[in-house]
Amino acid sequence: MSDSARIVIVGAGHAGGTAAALLRQYGHVGAVSLIGAEPVAPYQRPPLSKAWLKGEADEDALRLKAPEWYGDNQVDLRLAQAVEAIDRAGQTVRLSDGETLAYDHLILATGARARRLDIDGVELDGVMALRTAADAEALKTALAPVRHRVKRLVVIGGGYVGLEAAASARALGAEVVIVERESRILARVACPILSRFFQAS
Repeated sequence: MSDSARIVIVGAGHAGGTAAALLRQYGHVGAVSLIGAEPVAPYQRPPLSKAWLKGEADEDALRLKAPEWYGDNQVDLRLAQAVEAIDRAGQTVRLSDGETLAYDHLILATGARARRLDIDGVELDGVMALRTAADAEALKTALAPVRHRVKRLVVIGGGYVGLEAAASARALGAEVVIVERESRILARVACPILSRFFQAS
């Protein structure tokens, strides 16, 4: 890859932000554009279900880079923008505002979406997902302790994020129920011994 190649990174999450930083760290001098659908610069997601929910971390603590880093390092950061089309033959991407960006190399770092349940009631107030900083802030607000009232949370999914959110909610004084479709928690990521250890905790 030429050091002067134009690079467009689709996805301004942890992976996309790290890719931009490493390109500059290892001497790439060509244009780098970093496009993200969220209105905030790249940040760490793991603390959202722990420190953020408990009020122990703020936006500054989660940032991958200081806001001025992007300008200082000539990284064209496009926030609150989605890529609506990729023209592989023409080597361009079209953004949601209608602008087209040309690239020599394209990095897709879009991550994943939280899977929504296909059931009645999923759009009701109080039914939330946890993936973005905005999601975490909404859940933190919902779980905020209220005098003489116990908050109750049902977590769908007994993976790491679900368990961390449940533990954070308990730390805030909420009652929590975890619903997991498999026969044990952490079924897709851990051995039965570890699952039993956490279920007994």
